[in-house]
Amino acid sequence: MSENLDPGPAPKPSDPTPPSPLPAPEEEKPEQVHSSQGVVTTGTINASSATLIGHLQIAAERSNRVPFSFDSASKVTPEREAMLTALFVGDQKLVHELARDLEKCRILMLTGERATGKSTLALHLGTLIAERKHLTNNTLSIDPLGWKMSFDVNTLVTEAFGKRAIVFSDVFAGHNDDLHNFFARTTAPGWEELANKLRANSAFLIFTAETHHVEKFRQLAGCLACRTVPPLSRELVTRGFELKMRWLETNQLASAEHVRIAGEHRDRVIEELKSLQRVVLFLEQYAAREPDINAALRVFNDVGGMWFAKELAADVDAWCFALTLALTRSARDVNGVGWYEFDCIRRAITERVKADVELFPRRRRPDSHEFETDEKGSAQSLSDDLLLIRCRAEIGKDASRLGDAVRFIDDSYAVKIWQHAVTHNRRVLTMLLPTLRGLAEDGDDYGVRALAARMIGRIGELDPFSISIPLVRHEWVEMERQRPFVGRLLQGMRDSGNEKYQQSAIGAVDALTADRPADLEAESNRLLTAIFAYSLLGEDDFDTAMARLGTIAIEKLAPVVADLSEVGRDIEIVSHSIARTSSRQRADNLRTYRLRLARLATQLDERRADAIYAMKQALVYLCVSRGTVLILRGMRDWISKGGTPTGTLVALLFLHGGIAEELESVAANARSLSGGDSVASPFAQALAEGSDTVQHVASFLADLHASINATYSLPAPLQHELRERLNECLTGWAGDVKHRDAVAELFVSLTNVRNGAMRDDIYALFATTAFSEEQGLRDFATEVRRKRLERAGEQP
Repeated sequence: MSENLDPGPAPKPSDPTPPSPLPAPEEEKPEQVHSSQGVVTTGTINASSATLIGHLQIAAERSNRVPFSFDSASKVTPEREAMLTALFVGDQKLVHELARDLEKCRILMLTGERATGKSTLALHLGTLIAERKHLTNNTLSIDPLGWKMSFDVNTLVTEAFGKRAIVFSDVFAGHNDDLHNFFARTTAPGWEELANKLRANSAFLIFTAETHHVEKFRQLAGCLACRTVPPLSRELVTRGFELKMRWLETNQLASAEHVRIAGEHRDRVIEELKSLQRVVLFLEQYAAREPDINAALRVFNDVGGMWFAKELAADVDAWCFALTLALTRSARDVNGVGWYEFDCIRRAITERVKADVELFPRRRRPDSHEFETDEKGSAQSLSDDLLLIRCRAEIGKDASRLGDAVRFIDDSYAVKIWQHAVTHNRRVLTMLLPTLRGLAEDGDDYGVRALAARMIGRIGELDPFSISIPLVRHEWVEMERQRPFVGRLLQGMRDSGNEKYQQSAIGAVDALTADRPADLEAESNRLLTAIFAYSLLGEDDFDTAMARLGTIAIEKLAPVVADLSEVGRDIEIVSHSIARTSSRQRADNLRTYRLRLARLATQLDERRADAIYAMKQALVYLCVSRGTVLILRGMRDWISKGGTPTGTLVALLFLHGGIAEELESVAANARSLSGGDSVASPFAQALAEGSDTVQHVASFLADLHASINATYSLPAPLQHELRERLNECLTGWAGDVKHRDAVAELFVSLTNVRNGAMRDDIYALFATTAFSEEQGLRDFATEVRRKRLERAGEQP
C-alpha cells in the first residue's frame, strides 16, 4: 500500500495510546467492518453496469454448448438411399477398396480437394456396408458440427448409434474445438480402442475432410484407414451428367426441351464446370429456369455480376433476401443464421429498399393527386419454397440453437455477393444503415438487435471513421442500452476480409481501456464495454480476446484486489488488537481506525467492482461458448505473467461466487431446457476429453491453491472461505457419477502436482463428513488412494 492509504503500523497491546492520524472518533457501523474484513470484491453493481452484465448472462445462455446427440444427425431414408444409388457414379475399384478398408478398420477418413464428391461417396459406402453387414438401422448423415456444439466420442458407441454407418461430412468445416482436439490427441491405441467399441456396437464410422484440413493430422494414416479421393474422370462426370438429367426428367423437374438442349451442350457444360458436384448443382438450377443454356451458364458462373446484380434484381424480394443473407454471414456459423432473426431483418431491409423514391420513383396518377409506385417485385406464394430456390438458399436445423437456420447452398455465394455489393451497391448499403441502427438501438429482441449490430459493423468497411468506429469509441458507449452491442459490432467488423479494417476495429476497442480519471463513471462504462466486446470477440479470435482480457486483469484489476487484501489484513490486525487491549480509550481509537479502513476498502471496492464482476461473467461466457479448459489455460497464462496479485484475482474470479458456481448454474439451466440430465457438470465433462486435459485442470487448481495459501496474500477470513469453496467444488465433481473415472484421474493428479503440494489437503478432504458418510464418495476416495499408490509403485 502507498503511504496515503496506510495510517501506520497497528498498535501493539503494550502501547499506552495508538497513533491518531484520524479525526475525532465516529460511531461505528458493525456491518461495514464485517463486509470489509472479507474484502468482498463484487461491491454494489450500479444500474447501467447491471444492464450490460445482464446481457452477458443472456449471451451465455444463448451460446450454451449443446451436447452432440442422436438428434444432431439426419437419417438417410430409404428414398434418399434409392436416389443416391440411382445417381452415384464412381471408380468401382476404389469403392470396393474403401469398403474393404472400412470393414477391416471400422473407421475411414476420406480426404480430397473441394468438390470431389467425398460426402456422396461416404454415403454410398454407408449404404453398401449396410447391405453387406445386414445392418438394421438407417445410415446417419452428420453435417459439420458448429463451434457451439460439444462433442464426446463416447456418444458414438451408445445404443442409439449402433447397427448402422455414421457419416461426418466435412468434419473440420464447423471449427468445432472438441472434434479438432479429438483428432489431435487420439493416438494409435485410442483409435484401436474406438474401433473395438464400434465392432461391439455393430457400427461403422466415416469422416470426410478437405486435404488442407487433415495435413496437421498426418499421423492418422497409421491409426485408421485414411484414403485420398481423386477427382472423378471426365468419363465419370459425363455419366453423372446423363444420370442427373434422366432423373430430373423422370421426376418431372425438367422439361423435354431442357433435356434436349442440355444434352446438346453436355460437353461444353462439363468443360466449363469441371467437377460433378458443380455440374449437378447447375443442372438443378437450369431445370428451374428458361431453357437458355448460355444465359444459365453465365448466371451460374458469375454469382455477383450476373445472378445477384441482374437476374435477382428483377425480383426485389429475392434480391433483398440474398443481400441480407450475405450480410449476416459469419464464417464460424456453418449452420447458417437463425431464421427468426434473419427474417425480421430481411423484412425491414425489403421495406426500406422498396420505399426509396430514388430506386423506385413515384408518378402521379392521371385522375388524382395521389402518387403510385412502380411494381417492386414478382408475386410470391405463401410457401417459402419458390423464394428459397430463387435465392439458392436452404433451411436446416441448427442443433446448437434448437431451431431453424437459413444459409446459401454454397457458402461462397455470400462472399461473392458482398464483393459485388460493396463495389456496386454502395447507395443501398448506406441507405440501410438507419434501418439497421433502428433495429439495433430500438428493438426488443436480443437476437435481432445483435445481428443488426453485426451487420452495421460489416457495412462499416465502406467508411470506418464515419460509420462503425464512432459507434465503438463513444456513441454506443454513451448509450446505456447499446453498450452490450459494441461487441456484436466488433464481430461484424472482424468479419471483413480487409486486414486494416480488422485492426482498426480492435484498436477502437483497445482505446476504451485507457485511463481517464477525470470522469470515473464514464471510464468504468468504457472498461465494462471493452470487457464485454473482448468476450464476444473470443467466439472468432480466442487468442486475441484472452490476451486483451488478461491485460485488463493484470494491469487494472489485480492491483485493486491486492490493495483490498492489504486493507483487509490491516483490519484483521486492528480487530485482534481491540480484542486484546484493556484500555477503553485505546479501543475506541482502534475502532475509529478500523472504521476508516473499512471506508477505504469500500472506496477501493467501488473503483473496480463492476469490472471484476463483468470479467467473471465474460469468462463464464467464454467457458460456455469455447470450452472450459481453454479458459483455464488462458487464466494460467495470466497468473504466470501477473504473479501473486493476478493469482489472487483469478482465485476470487473462480471461487468467490465465481466462475465455478456460475457454470454449474448454466448447466442446470441447460438441463431444465433439455428435459433431462444430458448436460453434465462443465468441469467433469471437460475432464473426459483426455489425459492432457486432466493435467491442465490439475495445474490450474494447483495455481489456485498456491494463490489462496500464499503468505499475506489474503485476509484470514477470505482465505478460509476460498479454501472451503475449493473443497466444495472438488466434492461436487467427485459426486459426478457419469464422469467418475475422469474425476478420479484429476484427484490422483492433484495428489502429485507440484511435488505433492496439495496431497495433504486432498486427504484431509477425504476425511470430512461428506466423504466418510456418503458411500459413493467413500468408494471414490478409496479408488483415488489405490490409483495413487499403484502409480507410486507402492502396495495399496
